[in-house]
Amino acid sequence: MGGEDHERRAPFQAVVLADSFNVTFRPFTLERPKALLPLCGVPMLEYTMEFLEAQGVEEAFVFCCAHYDQVIDQLKKKWKLRHKDDEDAPGERYVTGRMKVVPIISTSCVSVGEAMRIIYDEGVVSSDFVLITGDTVASFDLKSALAEHKRRRKADKSAIMTMVVKRAETRALRKRWGDHDLVLQIDPDTKQVLGYEEEPNNKNYVNVDVSSCFLDRSQVEIREDLVDCYVDVCAPEVLGLFQDNFDYQNLRRDFVGGVLSEEELGNKIYAYELSPGVEYAARIHNPRSYDAVSRDVWAHWLFPIEVGQTRAFTSRTHNAGIVRRGIQDCMQDAGVSASRSVEVGNDCQIGEGTTIGDNSKIHASFVGKGCRIGRNVELNCCHLLDGVNVADGARIHFSMLSDGVAVQEGAVVSEGCLLGSGVVVGKDHVVPAFSRVSVIRQTQEDSDSEEELESPAVVEGAAEEAKEGEAWDATLVGEGGKGLPWSAKSSQTRREWRRHSISPHYAQLEAAGMAGALPETSDGEDRSDDSETDETDSEGLELDPEEVFHSEVRETFLRCVKERFDQTNALIELNALKIAEDRTFADCARFIFTTIVGLCFPVAKTVSKEYKDLYASDSLDLADKLHRAKFLKHLKSLLSEWGNLLQRFLKNEDDQVELLLTFEEYCSDDGVFHAENGSMCAEGFCQVLQLLYDSEVISEEAILSWAEEKESAEEEDKVFLEKARPFVAWLAEADEESDEYSSEEEGEDSDEG
Repeated sequence: MGGEDHERRAPFQAVVLADSFNVTFRPFTLERPKALLPLCGVPMLEYTMEFLEAQGVEEAFVFCCAHYDQVIDQLKKKWKLRHKDDEDAPGERYVTGRMKVVPIISTSCVSVGEAMRIIYDEGVVSSDFVLITGDTVASFDLKSALAEHKRRRKADKSAIMTMVVKRAETRALRKRWGDHDLVLQIDPDTKQVLGYEEEPNNKNYVNVDVSSCFLDRSQVEIREDLVDCYVDVCAPEVLGLFQDNFDYQNLRRDFVGGVLSEEELGNKIYAYELSPGVEYAARIHNPRSYDAVSRDVWAHWLFPIEVGQTRAFTSRTHNAGIVRRGIQDCMQDAGVSASRSVEVGNDCQIGEGTTIGDNSKIHASFVGKGCRIGRNVELNCCHLLDGVNVADGARIHFSMLSDGVAVQEGAVVSEGCLLGSGVVVGKDHVVPAFSRVSVIRQTQEDSDSEEELESPAVVEGAAEEAKEGEAWDATLVGEGGKGLPWSAKSSQTRREWRRHSISPHYAQLEAAGMAGALPETSDGEDRSDDSETDETDSEGLELDPEEVFHSEVRETFLRCVKERFDQTNALIELNALKIAEDRTFADCARFIFTTIVGLCFPVAKTVSKEYKDLYASDSLDLADKLHRAKFLKHLKSLLSEWGNLLQRFLKNEDDQVELLLTFEEYCSDDGVFHAENGSMCAEGFCQVLQLLYDSEVISEEAILSWAEEKESAEEEDKVFLEKARPFVAWLAEADEESDEYSSEEEGEDSDEG
């Protein structure tokens, strides 16, 4: 009875690992912990802490090692010291609201296992607790996961851990978040995890221990559509298991793998799956996931936490001032100065005090505070931290620049680069793609292990301050530049860097499963060094980026249909894909539309089998009036459901014309549609055109512009214009009558005057 009373009185506790536990952000993390890198202008750690407090956590123990002083300073700023509670557990507590924050510091910790042992030795965790990293961004019902864990624990004390996972049906989505391929073996009834395998050696089969998996159950699910969120609900006994296993480098591969393999101990791990499209959680492993999660936050996936609201609850720290979100979905803080000739596109964030010169173009980029952007600058899908200086005519693509970086006049930073604090790129110089540059001299190359703990000793051993007057690498940063290469130990690590960069070109290879086939040059570098390099598969055939993107849009839209997403969530999913792949709204619209049309016919061979049931079961011959009527009825129903979504992606008349040109390709089985069965729709082209017009997806002006453009084409390219002539002629005639009527009205008005 007393034990039950203690359990009821025990506070809701969390352990936050605020150290990097990997080296994927070097050289950025040589001078600050990864958990304090800004995400949409707010340190990652603050998202983690806000999530925990919002979910009712009462005590949070924050473990910090490398750069611990910066973490403590941040805790003091955000979790403002109101009073010191000397009666509680040892340690300095920073109190705000309900949650008490206790830092646990170690300057000599060298592994995550040792960190867990240190926390155990502190003796501060007294009940079931949440284990989370300080680079995790989340918005889901944590209390529900805790309640499910407690129910299991009440029935079975061997249920020591519940892992939070989320569903990502396509490989492209998993790669977008920078995650490894993961295969889980799960009991579908109890959700017990029976197997956990990252980066399986063979993609075609999974090793299942039949004798143990089927001992007490009749079926096992093999799940490759799940992403590990790295949020766990743990029993207190979990910390004790690290007493003898303090050398564990990876909580998943070493600890989870160890628990699952040591069946004689009887410990069990379970999975808690988030509701798709409703709940969100992601850990920021590397630059790719940093970019993806930034855009997820921007696209409101963390609702009810909004970007503006996030900056509002941190404004006492950042002094962000007034936050404005423009009509183009661009948010800028107070004090931003930009001329009217500046083009700031969708999905941009501009920090306080930043200035932007004439005729500069900024697209899908996050710019920190106090940056100086010159004239005629191009920023494309970049992350610039505070105080970056970009001179006139410079161009930066798909790269991350740390505090105080300077890019001189006419210089180019190619895709996939990471430039550490204080780096200077010389005038007119081109930084090679995927370069990592630092003003801190590297003394040992990064190893192949991503799980190396960045303790003070490790950081000091990997780098040292550049000596006064040391020559910089002019081949890397140009004449007048300032920087040294940060290199990897092996070609395997270099490939990992490329794989985990924010480059869309490597992402396309990843999505198609062909990235591993990139050959290497004689100097050991991969041959994907710049954006002009041809992308090839293992047979030397060119990989068509258009085909890859078409497949990703189709799979994403089909998932929205299958899971019955509403218009808002579907828009968020597809818009995030557009941003990640640096595509236009029209690019998305045309592939969404051809996918909608395709649903009216039997499933094509190129579509995943899991979506087969969404497609029509019967073949149709549209030359037959009954078949054509059936097809048009089905398409009309789909357009009534998804027409508004199409309209959101069709921004202007040119976009609508582009959609019609793509529909021609679809009906001809041309290009990326060569295996789509689109030719089955050719006989109904005119009627589809009319249906698009009636549904207000395509305007009269767009149809007439398309027809006018086709009139000057070669005869063989007028096939669909001829099919559509009756409807085009009717539109043109109606347009003329409307003009005549308007002229008559104007004449009558003038006569009366």
